[in-house]
Amino acid sequence: MIGFIGLGLMGSRMARNLLESGYELIVHNRTKEKAAPLLEAGAKWANSPKEAAEQADVLFTMLAHPKAVEAAAFGENGFLHHLSPEKLWVDCSTVDPSFTRQMAEEARKRGIHFLDAPVSGSVIPAEKGELVFFVGGDPKDLKKVEPVECHGESDPLSRRKWQRNSHEACRESNARSFNGSFRGGCCA
Repeated sequence: MIGFIGLGLMGSRMARNLLESGYELIVHNRTKEKAAPLLEAGAKWANSPKEAAEQADVLFTMLAHPKAVEAAAFGENGFLHHLSPEKLWVDCSTVDPSFTRQMAEEARKRGIHFLDAPVSGSVIPAEKGELVFFVGGDPKDLKKVEPVECHGESDPLSRRKWQRNSHEACRESNARSFNGSFRGGCCA
């Protein structure tokens, strides 16, 4: 099962594409109302990030900023203490390189695999499944999600090839490319 936390403008569209492509999905958002269309389409609701993590094999986060990621990961009922070792966290959130390195280390300490996966694109490409992903992390971990994301025209999230980078190169490249104004969010 795929877990998806963060159902804002970008996350809701990416989660919808996964669901419409036949993936079993459990979702969480601070406000349940934003999940209503996904729940009507067959997604399961998680009452907390913890609940999503307990049921997910792969957990995506698509959150607006580092504080939101910290709250979802470490807050009361946070997911990081409940995602089983060997599971995979794909962080698509809008965060900076140093924060990404911190989260990767926190995951590693718990035996959780981690991919940093920001996107280039906005709402319309997210809706159409045409986002461009810049993925940092272990290539073995990327292989775990390739059936979800790297199959060209059958890919529910991106119709383009992913660019594989290290965590640092990925975020720093985006910071330079978008000159600090990147607002599109991320997802792998």
